[in-house]
Amino acid sequence: MRKIFLFLQLSLYITIFVDVEIINAQNVGIGANTFTPDNSALLEIRGTKGLLIPRMTTAQRDSMTSSSTPAQSLIIFNTTTKCYEGYVDGQWNQLWCSCIGFSITASASPSSICQGSNTILSVNGASTYNWSSGLGSGQTHTVSPTTTTTYYVTGVNSSGCTATNSITVNVNSLPTIAINPNPANVCYGSSITLTASGANTYQWNGGSTSASITVTPYSNTTYYVTGTTTNNCSNTANITVNVNSLPTISASASPTSTCSGSAVSLSASGSGITSYQWDVGQSGSSITVYPTNSTQNTITTTYVVSGTNSYNCSNSASVAVTVYSSAYGEQYYTSPGTYTFTVPAGVTSICVAAVGGGGGGCGHQGGGGGQADAVPGNPGGNSSFNGTIIAYGGGGGPKAGETAAAGGSYSGGDGGYVGGKGGNLYGGGGGGAATFTGNGGDGAAGSSTPGADGGNGGSSGGSGGTASYGEGGGGGGIYLTGTPNTGGSGTISSAGQYGGGGGGSSVYAGGGGGGAGGGLVWKNNISVTPGDTYTVVVGAGGASGASYAMNGASGAVRIIWKTSCSGNPSYPNNAH
Repeated sequence: MRKIFLFLQLSLYITIFVDVEIINAQNVGIGANTFTPDNSALLEIRGTKGLLIPRMTTAQRDSMTSSSTPAQSLIIFNTTTKCYEGYVDGQWNQLWCSCIGFSITASASPSSICQGSNTILSVNGASTYNWSSGLGSGQTHTVSPTTTTTYYVTGVNSSGCTATNSITVNVNSLPTIAINPNPANVCYGSSITLTASGANTYQWNGGSTSASITVTPYSNTTYYVTGTTTNNCSNTANITVNVNSLPTISASASPTSTCSGSAVSLSASGSGITSYQWDVGQSGSSITVYPTNSTQNTITTTYVVSGTNSYNCSNSASVAVTVYSSAYGEQYYTSPGTYTFTVPAGVTSICVAAVGGGGGGCGHQGGGGGQADAVPGNPGGNSSFNGTIIAYGGGGGPKAGETAAAGGSYSGGDGGYVGGKGGNLYGGGGGGAATFTGNGGDGAAGSSTPGADGGNGGSSGGSGGTASYGEGGGGGGIYLTGTPNTGGSGTISSAGQYGGGGGGSSVYAGGGGGGAGGGLVWKNNISVTPGDTYTVVVGAGGASGASYAMNGASGAVRIIWKTSCSGNPSYPNNAH
C-alpha cells in the first residue's frame, strides 16, 4: 500500500505557466489560477497536465550512481523495467512497476499420454510458481493423470507481477485386448488358431505380427500378445492353451479269420471314451460285420474305429480279419522259365497240372542237297512242380525214313497221358498234346508230294493243322487256362497251345518228320503249409531244325487250391 500511495501523490496533473512567482512562504501553490495551497503541504500543484520526473534506462541510472551518490529519496522512472524507483539507504528500490505484457509459458512433454504413462509439466517466465492439483511450487513436475486433466500455474516475477497459464494433458485409454477362443482347449497333436482383437496392430511373444496365429502345443502353454492402437497406446493379454490327452483305444475281432460273407464281431475299448465310430458307418463299442472276398485268394480286411473322450479328443485303432475265398484259387504259368510259387495264407492243399513242350519239326538248310540238307528238330522242354511232378516234352522231328519222334510222357502224378508221335518221312505232321482224357494224336506221315496233317490233341484237344505246300501241319495242343481241357488247334504255320508238336518241312525242301506232342500230368491234394515256396518250371517248345519247319508249342503249369470255405474245384477226370 505504501508504493501505491506514493504513486498517487506523484501522479497529479498540473499546468505550469512560464511566469512563476517564487513566494517565500511556508506553503506554496502552483497552478493556472490563483489558489490557496493546502495548509498541510509545502508545495501544492494544481492543473490539467501531469508532472514528469526524470526518465532513464537501467544503464543510465547505474552510470549516474557510479559518478556520484544520489540523494536520499531521489525518484526516477526506469524505462527498462517500467518501474518508479527511489534511492534509499544506498540502493534503488522499486516503488511501483507496470505489469502490462507480463506472461508465463507453460507446456507438457508429451501433451498426450496413454493411461499409466507420465508427462513432464514445465513453466518459464517468472521467478516463483504455484501449481494447481496439489502440485505446489516448482518450475517442473512429473505427473501421471488417469483421465484428461487441465493443470493451472501462477507465476510471480521480481516486480511482484502475477500471470496464470494452463496446460491440458490428454489421456488416451489403453486398448482392451481379447484372445479367442476362450477358453482354449486342444487335443494332443492338433493345432488351434488364436485370434486377438481390440487394437490395430499386434505382436505375439512368438514373433508373429498377425492378428491370428496357429499353434500346435504339446503341453499346456501360455501365449502373450501386445495390441497397439492408432494413438500408440498398448496393452497386453495372454491365454493358456490347455492340451488334452488323446484317449487310449484298442480293437479286437472274433473270429479273426472267417469265410466270405460270415459274421464277425468287432469290439473296441478304452479309458475315458464316450463314443465310438467305425469306418463302416456303424457306431458303438461292439458291432457285427460280414466281410466278403470276391477273389480267388485269401485277403485281409482291416477295420478302423475312432474313440472320442469328454474333451472331444479322438484316437483310433484297427483290427484285421482274414477272409477266405468261397471260390477256389488258381495260378497259371504259361511262359517258358523257372518260377517260385508261394502258398497263400489259409491254404493247406493244392493240386498241380502240367504239360510239356512240343517238339520242333525237321527242317532243311536250303542247300539243294535234298535229304542231306535236312536237320532234325529239337525236343520240347519238360514242365515240372517241385522237381517231382514232371510232364516231359515231345521229341524233335526226325529226318525222312528215320523213326518217328516219340510223344512226351509223365511221372510223379496221380494220372496223366502221353503226347502223340510226330509224323515220319517228308513233311510229317506234328503230334498232338495229351489231355486229361487221353493221349495225344499222332501226326500223319508225309509223302513225296504233299506234306501231312498234324495230329489232333487227345480227346477234346485241339485239331491238327492241315498240310499245305508240302510242309506238315502243326499238332493240336491243350489249354490249361480258362476251360482246362479245350485244346488250341494247330495250323499250317504253328502248333496249337500248349504242348503241340511242330510240323516238318516238305519233300521239295529236303525236309523230314514233325515233332511229337508234350505229355500231361496232374496230382491232387498235395499237402502244403501257408507261406511255403515251391519251384515251378515251364518247358519251352522245341525249336525247328532249320527252314520251313515249325517250332513246337511251349508247355504250361496250372496250380489250383481250395480253402476251408470253398468246395472242391474240379478238373476233368477228377483232377482237383
